[in-house]
Amino acid sequence: MTTAIANPASGMAWTLGGQALIGLNLTGLTAPEAMRFGTGQALSWEPTAVVLTRFADGKLTDQVAAGVARTLDTQGNETIPGAAHNSQTVVSLSQPTASAFVAQGTAAIGLDTTGLTAPDALRMAEGQHVSWEQTATVQTRFASGQLQETWGGTALRSLDQSGNETLTGSSLNSGMTTTMNNGSASAITLNGKAGIGVNLSGLTTPQAVRLGSGQTVAWEPTGVITTGYTSTGLRDANGSTTLRQLDTAGNETLSGALTPAGGVRLPTFSRVAIKGMSNLPIGTTLYDADDDAPAIYTSAGWKLAALNAIP
Repeated sequence: MTTAIANPASGMAWTLGGQALIGLNLTGLTAPEAMRFGTGQALSWEPTAVVLTRFADGKLTDQVAAGVARTLDTQGNETIPGAAHNSQTVVSLSQPTASAFVAQGTAAIGLDTTGLTAPDALRMAEGQHVSWEQTATVQTRFASGQLQETWGGTALRSLDQSGNETLTGSSLNSGMTTTMNNGSASAITLNGKAGIGVNLSGLTTPQAVRLGSGQTVAWEPTGVITTGYTSTGLRDANGSTTLRQLDTAGNETLSGALTPAGGVRLPTFSRVAIKGMSNLPIGTTLYDADDDAPAIYTSAGWKLAALNAIP
């Protein structure tokens, strides 16, 4: 039946009273719209009509008390006055100017993901960031192949997909072995002011620094004055010119003059010991303690140098 009500001022359109198994049975209707409400009309859930559902002003509103309501607008935006407990729901938002989710209020924890069985507690897309304070100045993001931590837009620390870390500031490394595979960059560069460049005094290993064959220690910014070990021995160099070299047999070679402040002291041996030495480089000079004179090794063997008193 279609019923028209002609008394708009008083009375109800339809009133059900008494006792029944079901209030209104709509299961037999062939129309999908079991009930249709006009704009602003409400479906009340209890006798006082405080708890109700209605569509008005472009919003579907569920009300449980005066001022306590949940709304869903025609754009799919939902507003709730309390907390949202979301489970097994995938939400797609098409409002680019609004926050996807804003949590406000007082709680023991902001977002509790401890009960998730998925390893991805949070997944961020390329270029998106996590902000660590209200102004969103301090952020963590993955972009351009690097995981970055930024402050005010400046990347203070970045980690690329090869495991290379870049720090803006100081690096305090403890108990780590680092392998570098970036041949065009320094393994580590220290800048700034400090009481000591690299402090190795606390190491328990006697090898404070180990260099490979051919590697050098540079003593000034341009890297011209160096100390290093090659196949010919330990050497001090100025550019490619060896200034001083010590070979594995203990022989030292100088490119310039040796000028000891206290003079030169020859190694002292007995006459018997000196005469027992042979096949030495020509010019080897020792001091003969028995003859009280220098002994020089020549092509004809050992010779004593003639000494005269200082006038």
